[in-house]
Amino acid sequence: MIVFKKLYASTAITAAFLACSAQAQTEAELEPLVMELEAALAGETFSSDVRRRAGIAAVPSGFGLSNGTASLSFSGSYGPERGDPDSTRFDASTAFSVGFGDPVNAVALEFGVVNTSFRNFGESGFFTVGANRQFSFAGGTGSVAVTVSDIEGWGDSKDNDVSGTATASFVYSINGRPVMATIGAGSSLTRDGDTGLIAGFGLSLAPDWAVSAGVVGESPIIGASYFPSALQGASVNFSLRDLDEGDDAVFGIDLGYSFNLFGR
Repeated sequence: MIVFKKLYASTAITAAFLACSAQAQTEAELEPLVMELEAALAGETFSSDVRRRAGIAAVPSGFGLSNGTASLSFSGSYGPERGDPDSTRFDASTAFSVGFGDPVNAVALEFGVVNTSFRNFGESGFFTVGANRQFSFAGGTGSVAVTVSDIEGWGDSKDNDVSGTATASFVYSINGRPVMATIGAGSSLTRDGDTGLIAGFGLSLAPDWAVSAGVVGESPIIGASYFPSALQGASVNFSLRDLDEGDDAVFGIDLGYSFNLFGR
């Protein structure tokens, strides 16, 4: 279904984002937090005392890429058959995105390409463009992002209508434990292709692990995120989507890696 494809592509674009620990309570304490967040988005290393992170699996984020930062991602899923004789329960997509600009002092732009055909690699896909802006608040850091997808599609994606999402994400702490919350909306998110809600909440359980729950359109989602300590800038997200569909629920794995194109 087109709705599922859009969800896969959306998670592929955001899988590489790393959310740093947000424990600051004053403007003075927020300054190093913002620096650590920028370092994570740029794929740079950061000190071990902020290794605890929160994330929201399979839910679009309000955070985006900054200048010179790129992300590679792979999204795979196992779900219901599509009905045709050659159909399979497996589906996959890949994405590459690159950011330009300063999201802290101005606005950053992000351009990406999504490949929705994995078995016949490159035969179907589309382009994306987005903008993001970070901000600080008492106790944490947030960001808003607007993304437009299905631009100049080809192959199976050629006839897709242009779609968009607008999201805001907040990283802060509860009793010293990092959390992340996201709220937003987007077009073509429901099973009927209508506008739908985006919402999610993630909680850090350990330095490298977080759990989350959310909804995208009509799809309730639970998930877990793993941030490998051996590879800075990498994330692995596990999700179970469409929980209300019983045996037709979709299990997904999203792999992401963000890095600085200039090797900083």
